[in-house]
Amino acid sequence: MKTTKSVLLVCTSLLLLAFSNHTFAANRTWTGSVSVDWDNPQNWAENSVPTEDDSVIINGFVTHQPTLDLSGGPVTIASLSIGATADSTLNVAFGDTETNRLIVNGDVHIGPKGVLTHENNAAAATYLHKLFLEVGSDLTVDSGGQIQAVRKKYGGLGGGDFPSYGGQCSVACFGSFTRPTHLGSSRQATNNSAGGAIRIIVGGTLSNNGVINCNFGGSRATGGSVWIETDILTGSGNITANGCNNASGGTIALYYSDRSTFSGQVLATGATGGTIYEKPSGSTKGFL
Repeated sequence: MKTTKSVLLVCTSLLLLAFSNHTFAANRTWTGSVSVDWDNPQNWAENSVPTEDDSVIINGFVTHQPTLDLSGGPVTIASLSIGATADSTLNVAFGDTETNRLIVNGDVHIGPKGVLTHENNAAAATYLHKLFLEVGSDLTVDSGGQIQAVRKKYGGLGGGDFPSYGGQCSVACFGSFTRPTHLGSSRQATNNSAGGAIRIIVGGTLSNNGVINCNFGGSRATGGSVWIETDILTGSGNITANGCNNASGGTIALYYSDRSTFSGQVLATGATGGTIYEKPSGSTKGFL
């Protein structure tokens, strides 16, 4: 009898210890009541900054839309929903295309009123802000939803005559057409006019019925860079890195195992063409 009680006591203690060390997933809903700062607990309905176990919801008519600062390194959350019913934007600052990224272990849903973007690079020689999203499960972009980096480069790299590597150019090209990470370029010295840079890794299905783009936004401005790696690519939305009609298109690279159900357009147009590189998994070489 004593042995049975001892065993039960030990099992109960172990169970309590396991529960005490486990953090349960919770919703974290953005209110933006104080500022744009993701890391301020007062900007969240639960008065708590999201952790890797939390599902983040950004959906509402709020005074301040959130900015996620990645200067301290990657940030991990459980899932992400932006703009399911109300205009909502998540702005990422100090991201890059190698290390400083937003990691979502589960699903990401960009609703019909949602936008995921990166901060403006507000000086000609500045390359501080890019968008790197890593999704463990599925990424869904609804019709009307956007993952975009339009008009995110202030100028530089010689101006809009300089397209991405592989583009049709009479002067120097830059970057890589298989691993594009460069921002666009522009002769404009007064505003953000060239496309930014987006890298997306999806462990499951990328269903794009909205837009994923790094287009130009001013005269003599090129498109930026879009680099996507996914298992399945599907949907009817467009993927673009377009430049204006007096500059080059940008650079797009797509890696996938299956895109047979994807019917959207993939474009990198401009006065001179940018590049579109695709590589199905299992193929020894990609194609332009």
